[in-house]
Amino acid sequence: MGVSSVHEMTQDAITVFPNPANSQLFVSSAKQQNMEVELLNLVGESLLKQNMNGSGILNVSEMAAGNYLLSITNTFTHELKKLKV
Repeated sequence: MGVSSVHEMTQDAITVFPNPANSQLFVSSAKQQNMEVELLNLVGESLLKQNMNGSGILNVSEMAAGNYLLSITNTFTHELKKLKV
């Protein structure tokens, strides 16, 4: 793997903040790709699903305090991130 490979991976980065989240969760893609963002409980059940165009806000204010998984899928990647609400 060369330096260019690391650079390409960085360009595809998906940013999620804040974590832990209280009411809103901001999601953005460095390449501004369309993406599907899905909030899952730890059993894998879908709780929220939203399509975003490069970036967006997921409302988590109605979620009970606890640990969740955030599944983010776009043309290039599928990421699973841990999230605390």
